Amino acid sequence: MKAWIPPVIAVIALAGCGKSDNAPKPIPAPIEQPAPVPAPAPPPPVVEPAAPPPAEPPAVTAPPSAAAMERPKTAGHTHVVARGETLYRIARENKVKVTDLAKWNDLSDPSHIAVGRKLRLRAPGT
Repeated sequence: MKAWIPPVIAVIALAGCGKSDNAPKPIPAPIEQPAPVPAPAPPPPVVEPAAPPPAEPPAVTAPPSAAAMERPKTAGHTHVVARGETLYRIARENKVKVTDLAKWNDLSDPSHIAVGRKLRLRAPGT
């Protein structure tokens, strides 16, 4: 026999003992998936008691002006001029025209009327 044959046979024999495709493959351990955790239920809605309707504010009335407090009561056809009053305001309050009021009372300058002057609120003869 030739001298190189035994070492070749030994190499082949040893090669067969090594890795082979017939060897069993390791089985991976199963990985357990955790069970899904359900989301917590939302808390029940908080129902607040209905608020009472807002109270109506008390009626606000303006205090009478100083001129109105000083004004003497008249019979309805005349008016006594109080401090701070204007012919325009007196006409407006009595639903007459300023020009008529000036004419009925012979006022040459309607922008100047004296405090205490008695004015006619109706045309003469009515």
